[in-house]
Amino acid sequence: MPNDNSSIGIITSYPAKNGEIASANAISRYSHLLSKSFYKNQNLVIFSEKSQKNNISYQSAENILIVPTYKYNSTLFFSQVLGKVIDFNKIKDYLIQFEFSIFGGKKMIPSFLLMLLGLKLLNKNTTITLHQVATNLNDLSGHLGLQKNSFKTHFFNVSLNIFYRVVGVLAQKIIVHDELLKNRLSDYVDSKKIEVIPHAIGDESIKKITPKIAVAAKKQFGFNKKDKVITVYGYRSWYKGTDWIVKTVKELGDANPKLNLKLLVAGGVSPTLKNTASYKNFDRKLKNVIKKANGSVKVTGFVPEKDVWKVFAASDVVVFPYRTRMSASGAFALTLAYKKPFLVSNHFAAGSEIDLSEVSFDMNTFSFENALNNIKKVDIKKLTENRDWDSIASLYLDCVKSAKINLDVNPSFEKIYQLAQN
Repeated sequence: MPNDNSSIGIITSYPAKNGEIASANAISRYSHLLSKSFYKNQNLVIFSEKSQKNNISYQSAENILIVPTYKYNSTLFFSQVLGKVIDFNKIKDYLIQFEFSIFGGKKMIPSFLLMLLGLKLLNKNTTITLHQVATNLNDLSGHLGLQKNSFKTHFFNVSLNIFYRVVGVLAQKIIVHDELLKNRLSDYVDSKKIEVIPHAIGDESIKKITPKIAVAAKKQFGFNKKDKVITVYGYRSWYKGTDWIVKTVKELGDANPKLNLKLLVAGGVSPTLKNTASYKNFDRKLKNVIKKANGSVKVTGFVPEKDVWKVFAASDVVVFPYRTRMSASGAFALTLAYKKPFLVSNHFAAGSEIDLSEVSFDMNTFSFENALNNIKKVDIKKLTENRDWDSIASLYLDCVKSAKINLDVNPSFEKIYQLAQN
């Protein structure tokens, strides 16, 4: 059934059979929700990572075959994937879900590019979703443990630029989630190749939150109904400003005890970064900051999918204190789905499809306090229109099926090298 020219091959991280859908990374959850939203007559073959729990092919639905294919962080990634592609030789259309560290660390990048080259030489039509587009690592210095404007940072910036140019040569279509990321990428890739498909909003797990349920949820997290619960949701990280919001809420709470401000940090450590020295250092400092918050901060750790609704039920306002933005936010999509009040940093607001200035703040205590005391309503309907998972899957299908090999493009390393020099 799956080995035919109408099937689509998807190369991505994916949950293990009967496993937690987001434990490996956010892309695992995204791929799960996206794949099951395709038309049931569209066959999908998902080439996923191998693990002790995920080693044998199985069908997750009548039209979806999961094929454990590659080992995480293996330099042989390209040969592992291409070997399976050859096995499923009749599949012409491929979709790749990519973010940095999704398949492994920095050493994986050459192997990933070799895989793209192999797909092109095998005459496959390749579409790649870039969930992250970062072009200046000075903005991510605290996240990656780099010194601003250092030689090392400059070297990585140049490497990133080459990476995007090569991807632009080897892929027929590139999908990003918003105009900000498209504008960044357009400096290195022909804009005609770039499609904007927003992050989907909502799924069957979304529950209706009543006032009674909200009070009960607050109690589960150790809050009372009079507490004003400010929530940050997702993997804890520097670029998302997790440490900043902890310090800021503590400062505001100490100055105004009657406000009953509480902070819910709902999320665990980054599964793809947790073993890096820079992240370990960040997490150690974050835990020290939380200790100094005198019990005003609750940290959940990783939240299983079945319990996510409780986080939003307990929340009075959800905050996105991003120091920079390099991707769309699944947490923001969930916030919109639950119709929760929200505040965003000015960095997060940049590039939004609608004006978020009335719910944005500068990264200082005064600006955040002012925004918190004057939360405005946002046209959520405009932000969520046509962004259900079924609609997004339909856009993906149109994009993947329209991606065709340009026979005039020379896939040789000489051509790639020339473009990388521009």
